[in-house]
Parts: sequence; structure tokens; C-alpha cells
Amino acid sequence: MVLTGSHPNFPGSSHWHFGLNRFCRGPASVRLIFNVDYNFQRFQFSFRIPGASSHCGCSGGAVNLYWEDKIMVKRLTGYLCVVFFTGCATLSQQDCKRGDWFGLGVQDGRSGEASERLSEHRKACSEYGVAVNDSQYFAGREQGIREYCRIDNAFEVGLQGHDYRHVCPPSIDGVFSRYHAAAYAVHRERAELDRIDNELSSKEISLGDNKLNDKDRARIRNDISQLRRNRDRARDDLYYHERQLNEFRHESQSYR
Repeated sequence: MVLTGSHPNFPGSSHWHFGLNRFCRGPASVRLIFNVDYNFQRFQFSFRIPGASSHCGCSGGAVNLYWEDKIMVKRLTGYLCVVFFTGCATLSQQDCKRGDWFGLGVQDGRSGEASERLSEHRKACSEYGVAVNDSQYFAGREQGIREYCRIDNAFEVGLQGHDYRHVCPPSIDGVFSRYHAAAYAVHRERAELDRIDNELSSKEISLGDNKLNDKDRARIRNDISQLRRNRDRARDDLYYHERQLNEFRHESQSYR
């Protein structure tokens, strides 16, 4: 998907190019990452949609934006919400009528979905006059949860940037949560470092614009210097969290 046009406040002068960068699907969420090229600068923002199903992927979620022009961002995200979030449900009519509630429970359990997920399925299927089999669903979910709650999976869930909904048994919930948090911190720091690198690259490219005046060029150079300092701090933070993660991985061997 690609859109091009002019900035609404500066018709005919400030041009933008908007396109889908990539679509990342994980077991418990979907991330849509977009690039915006605006006046020779590239900005990036993403939608992270927790709890998305394979059919629709729009049960709601937070929007993380990295773009200086907040007015246009709000307009674009408004359009995107209409495109991606209208008419979505956790299950399709075909899934409801198939009635594989055990299999669906296994799938949700493996994804670490909370038990409240069943209410969303029930609501989706009620539109088609189909009743949910609770006992089969929870039997399947219990099997899926056992697979999800492997200690080593805590690291994978965190590194993929997925939330932990405290679905594991109390006996391992604390350990799983601690290991997940350590892995999630690494994911967060890597994402922050990527964001800084992308912004730094955009700023450096923008210096090649011959239309820049001395004041704007000096401002961009100052931004670049600040971004380089931020990058150094982000690298230090990432190094710290990666060391902590490695220690927890070694510690986790005692649980096997």
C-alpha cells in the first residue's frame, strides 16, 4: 500500500510518500510498520495490535508514533483505523461453524491468551447464531497453556515484544514473569536503537537537500549530534540488558 500527496498546510510545496514497510505477525500480536518520506526525510511509525487473530487482527491496541508532524499523523492514523479496524472479529463465520473449540483453545493457550478471550469468541460467533462449547475450549486451552508456560518460552515471548498476561500457574508465574521482563527489556532497547538509527539516517540524508538554509542546516546538525549521544546511551542500555538476559538464561537451566 502506497500513498503520495501534498502536506495539507503547504499545498504544492511539501510532499509526502506513505507506504507499508512490513507486516509482522507473532503468536499474540500483529505489528504494522509504516514509512513516511516527507520533504526528503523519512519517519516511521507502527501499529502493534495485541491479541490479533489470523483472520482479522484488530481486537484493539496501542499506537506508537515517531513523527514530528502530529497533525498529519492524527489524520493518517484516523484513516488507517477505519481501514484496519472496521468490522473485525476474533473469529470468522467459517471458524464459528466449524466448531473446533478444542483446537481454538489450544491455539489461544499457546499464544498466552487470557481466559477472557473466550468472551470475545462468544461475541463473534453469536452474530452467526453459533454457541461456543466452553468445556472443549478450556480443555484445549489448558493443553496450550502447558506448552506456552515452558520456562524457556518466557525469553522468546519477551524477545518478540509480546506481553505476558500472567496465565501460567502460580508455581512458575513469578519466574516466568521475571524472565519475560528481562527479555522484553532487550526487545525494547533494540527497538529504541533501531528507531534512533533510522532517525539519524533520515537526518543525515536530509543534509543533502540543497534547498536548506544555514539555520535549518545548523538545526539538523545539532539534531544529529544529539541523536548520536542518544545512540551511545541506548547501546549501553542494550549491553546491560543483554548481559542480564544471558545471566537469566544460564539460571533457567536449573528449572529443566
